[in-house]
Amino acid sequence: MGMNKWYFRLARQVPWLLAGSMNVVRRLPVNSVPPQWITGVPIADYALLNNVERFAALARLTLKEAARQGARGPLHEARSYYHPFGFSLAAIRQPVHYWWGSSDMSVIRLHAEAVENEVPQAVMHYREGEGHLSLYVNYFTQVLQEMVSHYNG
Repeated sequence: MGMNKWYFRLARQVPWLLAGSMNVVRRLPVNSVPPQWITGVPIADYALLNNVERFAALARLTLKEAARQGARGPLHEARSYYHPFGFSLAAIRQPVHYWWGSSDMSVIRLHAEAVENEVPQAVMHYREGEGHLSLYVNYFTQVLQEMVSHYNG
């Protein structure tokens, strides 16, 4: 799961280190793109981020925005992944469309399968070769069409 593995591990085991790192990173300018092997993202996703402008935009809209007022919020959210939801997935009654790419290294297939097996009205959209980011870039129109058809239908 690439960098996410470390992000969540730090949140659980040494939250002060993650908070300090986020507070530093949110202030740093993005002047280069780290090599693919450091990011841990699949080639399908890295291809979308391999220029400084796109990588800077993603950093600005994700990590930097999440930690804009400090690391407390993102840290709380990351630590919450280690606790039960407080409800069963089987209790979800509305249709849930779940999109997952086979090259996703941020969300493992086990999570998609849990939704598929436990949510009564799960509609799965498995896409071969897509990563965590590439899936939404390459299938964004289809995702919106699904939303509109269920809203209108």
